[in-house]
Order: sequence, then structure tokens, then C-alpha cells
Amino acid sequence: MVVTGIAVLLALAAALVVSERRRTHHDGSSALSTGSVDLAPFTLARSDGSPFGPDDLRGRIHLVYFGFTTCPDVCPTELGWMARVMRRLGPLEANVQPIFITIDPERDTAERVAEYATMFHPRMLALRGTPEQTKVAADAFGVVYRKQTPVSQQAGFYLLDHTLTTFVLDRDGRVVHRIASHEMTPEEAAALIRPLAGQP
Repeated sequence: MVVTGIAVLLALAAALVVSERRRTHHDGSSALSTGSVDLAPFTLARSDGSPFGPDDLRGRIHLVYFGFTTCPDVCPTELGWMARVMRRLGPLEANVQPIFITIDPERDTAERVAEYATMFHPRMLALRGTPEQTKVAADAFGVVYRKQTPVSQQAGFYLLDHTLTTFVLDRDGRVVHRIASHEMTPEEAAALIRPLAGQP
């Protein structure tokens, strides 16, 4: 679909405003907050259709980010940052599994989410669910998301406000850290993850 130049400019302006707001009010807590949290039950699906739930988060370290593939700035920034964190881990990278969960199942098909995720890291796991399943999974992590007021009259065009946090899970599948690019460098994040991944 063709979007007019005015609509594009309005969309970008709105995205910048939302992006700036997320960076100070992303989830009501510091991205550096710690404290082990057990996840409530949820069910999502991998790109091949197989189910994925909290039990699948056990046995290795996971980095989990919720977003959507048409996010104009924040999601690419955070996922690119996550990929840099992974590279900073060196050999320990093999012990860490990055995950992208879409909050926009209306537009994000399994194929689209999988292609998007692997643009940032070849091993990034893409997950999606029905709108109801997505809400349950988001609630389990404490993620908040909502559609913005439309900035274009074009059918199907919308942006989403959402929590700006990468969740770090330990080998027991518990959330132990909440991190974000605007509060730490990739090396600082990697230093936080290394003890979990096997190196003090």
C-alpha cells in the first residue's frame, strides 16, 4: 500500500514522541531492576507451530523482548542492542537464547516474525500467539502494550505503545534482570549476564 508523504511524516513524528516517552516510562521501573520472578503459565507458538511455554525457558539463559515488526525505531534499536550484547558474551553466547515475542499478532504472521527476528541474530527465536495468548504472555512478564491513536486514515496502519525492556531469565526460567539499551552499554549488559551464563 502507498502511504502519502504527509502520513509518513506524521507517523515518524508520533513514533519519535512515543519512543522518547517509552525511554522514561517504559514499564514503571528501572531497567536495571533485579529480583527473581517466577512466570505465570502461558502458551505461544514457534514459527513451525510447535507450542512454547514457561517450561521451555528452563535449562539455559534467555533474553526476551516483546515488540512488533513494523515498529519504526524502538524495536530495531533494542533488538540490535541485544545482538551486540550477545556478541560481547564471546564463547558464552552459545549458552544464551535470544527471543522476540510479537505483540501484534493481527499483522505479524509466523513467517514474518521469524524473518524479522533472524535479521538481528541468526538464532533469535520468534514467538507469536493469538491476541488472547499474547495478552496472557505479556501479563506473565509484566509487559504493557496498547494501540496508539491512529496517525493515518490508511486502513490497517497503526503503531503500538509497549514496554521497553529486555528480560533476562536464569536457567530455572525466572526473570532475574530487566535491562534496556538507554541504561547500559552492551558490555555492561554482557557483564551482568556472564555469571548466569557460566563465567563469574
